[in-house]
Amino acid sequence: MPKKRKSERRAEENEARKDELGNDPREVGAESAGQAGGVQRLSIEEDADNESVEELSEASQAIEAARVEGSEDAADHPERPVHTHNEYGRPDDLPPARSSDRKKAS
Repeated sequence: MPKKRKSERRAEENEARKDELGNDPREVGAESAGQAGGVQRLSIEEDADNESVEELSEASQAIEAARVEGSEDAADHPERPVHTHNEYGRPDDLPPARSSDRKKAS
């Protein structure tokens, strides 16, 4: 039984006491532990202004510009179907077939 007593004692020792929490709002809550937007220099506003594709391209942020352009283009074509590499005739882009798939085909 001594092992059980030690584990119970450890659990009690690890619990936070009311006086340990403090009154400082930075110590508890959603903004504690470095998860606040200000610490990471992120905007705290939900509706922050978005940069256009042109502005991102001018600022040498090509990846971000392509992401924005792709999402804007996708919104304009909701009816457009998705195609695979097989449909485009690019078999060189396909992963190698499994041996079980080859046996079924022959």
